[in-house]
Amino acid sequence: MKVAQAKSALSGLFLSLAMNSFIAISLAALLVLDRPSRPVLYWLIGVLVINAVRFAYVIGIRRRETLKRNPQLVLNFLALGALMSGICWSIVPLALSNIAESHDSYVIFIITGITAGTLIQDAAYAIAALAFLTPPLFALDTIMLFSGTSTGFLIGANAVVLTVIIVRNTFEAERQFLARTRSALEARALAKSLFNANAHIVDSNKQLEVLARQDALTGLANRASFNEALNARLSDLSGDTELALVLFDLDRFKAVNDTYGHRAGDKLLLAFTRKLRTLSEPEDLLARLGGDEFAAVICGKGATERSRHFATKVVEGFRDPVIDGGLQTRSGASAGVSFAPEHAREPDGLFAAADMALYDAKERGRRLVSVFNSTLRERLNRQRLIEATLPAAIANGDVRAVFQPQVSLINGDVIGFETLMRWYDPVLGHVNPQEIGEVAANAHMGHHVTRFMLIKACEFLRAIEDAGRLDIPVAVNISPREFANVSPADMFIEVAAEYNIDPDRIEIEITEETLFDTKSSNHQLVRLKKAGFKIAVDDFGMGHSSLSYLIDMRIDRLKIDRNFITGIAHNPHNQALVTALLTLGKALDLAILVEGVETREEAEKLIELGCDQAQGFLFSKALTPADAALWLAQRELLGKDVIKLGAAKRIA
Repeated sequence: MKVAQAKSALSGLFLSLAMNSFIAISLAALLVLDRPSRPVLYWLIGVLVINAVRFAYVIGIRRRETLKRNPQLVLNFLALGALMSGICWSIVPLALSNIAESHDSYVIFIITGITAGTLIQDAAYAIAALAFLTPPLFALDTIMLFSGTSTGFLIGANAVVLTVIIVRNTFEAERQFLARTRSALEARALAKSLFNANAHIVDSNKQLEVLARQDALTGLANRASFNEALNARLSDLSGDTELALVLFDLDRFKAVNDTYGHRAGDKLLLAFTRKLRTLSEPEDLLARLGGDEFAAVICGKGATERSRHFATKVVEGFRDPVIDGGLQTRSGASAGVSFAPEHAREPDGLFAAADMALYDAKERGRRLVSVFNSTLRERLNRQRLIEATLPAAIANGDVRAVFQPQVSLINGDVIGFETLMRWYDPVLGHVNPQEIGEVAANAHMGHHVTRFMLIKACEFLRAIEDAGRLDIPVAVNISPREFANVSPADMFIEVAAEYNIDPDRIEIEITEETLFDTKSSNHQLVRLKKAGFKIAVDDFGMGHSSLSYLIDMRIDRLKIDRNFITGIAHNPHNQALVTALLTLGKALDLAILVEGVETREEAEKLIELGCDQAQGFLFSKALTPADAALWLAQRELLGKDVIKLGAAKRIA
């Protein structure tokens, strides 16, 4: 407000000084013509000098930008200059002591001059205007009121009224100016605020747009942006132009995350991003699709050959990367490559082909590059057919649950059954459980398949309950992906309650991968344990379990993979490994069960090594629910000798 007042007052000052000087010169001329006198000239010089000083000071203020730094100083100067000029003007009526008897024009001229000077003074600052106006008007009013003549008194009275009106109007003018200025400043502030808010919104929208199209950690394109760009590039394919899609997946990324922390995991992702950028060309499209999945699109002539070279360089250059302060991880990368239009012309088909090739690279040992081919195409077509057929196969009963017994090697008792899946299709032939699991997980049907198998397990438990066997649990396998996508705990608790099955009679078989991925599985496993379900780790020894997780999660049983059992009777190395695993289990107070026991020799060697639980063809193949119940009845007749039982059941 001070700056606005000073700026407005200064804007009218030059005109005010010019008018003041002109009137002073005119008045001096009239006075000299009427009565020649040197004091009049001295007065005129004084007025002009004061005006010149005021004028020069204003120029100095503008040059030094005092107005912005100290507006109050400028206002004080305006008031002081106006007061000096007003005092100088007050000399005029005082010098004309006989003004009431002289020509009316002098009086009118003086009143007109000082009034004009006051009005010219900007209304922004009343003090400056009144500082100029008050001295001459006060002098004039006093002389006229006390002149002793009726004319003088009448003029003085009018002059007093005029003075009061001018003073009042001056303050009112300042008030209105301040009100207008305040409104203008508020409007300007509001406009600026709206402008800033709009600019912020625009910036935020730009940032959101960037975030919507860019991965926050790596700065690469995200999945949505990548899909859009891939669609556009596939649409532009013509003639002999080639396009290659390369999918990358980091090996053991979850292990790095859980062992060294998420900071190390982020460092690993950034290290891989740098490798991609270093080896790619500027026109290549790079993206992080999510988690540890990356993708690259390479276009142009020779794209197929360049993509193979690029993928190989990335995979070979990312073996055991060094991250986070010199820490060397046992990570790496695998890659799958597909070509357009050779393998597919649409994004989904191209992705499916590259994903199949990536899976092949991982299946063949990881840290490899696999290019989609006719063999993989057959597998992909088979997977698509499985996906299309699976829901109806479950509904029609073509997908069946069978049960393989688990026995004690010590006394021959049946200690449980494992629920396994079987499916024969006239077109597909025998579809193994691994194929079903992979397709179900990719098609987001895993939850339905697991629920189906759990229901069949509960029905089997009810059936053997009716035969008086309340002591035998049944194991149900669950995919590690289920822990990330749904709530297995809710499903198991709900189904067990629906069939009135004690949770203690259901064993949930998980993989080592599930156990290690604590972020998605830990809460679910804790809920299942609290509800009373048993937890077993399947294929133990083939993955990367941490002993701390085995203890923390209170695992009930470990199942040793059949790869350690095959030929164990004549393989000292496998014997040593199984002995070590058995010792570990006993140290942790965990039950140990070996899978895939097929010969008498293997059973005898396992008994010798201290193993007391097993399952395999030696004892029985997987049986239908009815056959499993019959097998239990036959077992009671055959006795509990393990080897005899196994030999007898080889015919089943």
